[in-house]
Amino acid sequence: MEIEGLSNAYAGTHFHFRVSGGARPTRIDVYIDQIMVLSKDCDDPPCHEMIFIPNGVRGSQVRVTARDAHGNVEQKSFSVVDSDASSGGVMSASG
Repeated sequence: MEIEGLSNAYAGTHFHFRVSGGARPTRIDVYIDQIMVLSKDCDDPPCHEMIFIPNGVRGSQVRVTARDAHGNVEQKSFSVVDSDASSGGVMSASG
């Protein structure tokens, strides 16, 4: 399985990501820090998902966890940065 960020994780905007590979169905859980913001089953991968990242959470982590029907697990984290382009922030990912 692979988790790919399709947009930057900016505070105050929507974050788009894709989960591909793996056996159907794929369970997707998304957390901002320790708070769950999405939990759903995707029956037809690749799964294109979107969450809203609220303002005021700069420096937080968006953690996407995917678990397929065979028990395989993939996890990826994205750092939330300010939506202000002049802040000089960049998105980073760690797996």
